[in-house]
Amino acid sequence: MLHSLTALCTLYFICCSIAKFVLAIFLPPLAVLMHKGQIDTDFWINLILTIIIYLVSRVAAVLDNSHDVLEYTLVERLFGANFR
Repeated sequence: MLHSLTALCTLYFICCSIAKFVLAIFLPPLAVLMHKGQIDTDFWINLILTIIIYLVSRVAAVLDNSHDVLEYTLVERLFGANFR
């Protein structure tokens, strides 16, 4: 009985560790909240940094895609609509 309880507790802690690891990758503030158990300074710092990095990556993606659109529009204006 004690051996099965120990194995069950070990499995529980392994599953929690895996869940925290996955959350740390995809939702870092939630992983910090689960680890600490309360909303404190670490949570807010993590949330702010996550939002900033998310916004910067979205802006970079938009600028990268808009560069291609602007370049095509410039080529189209210089050489005509049938240029390919």
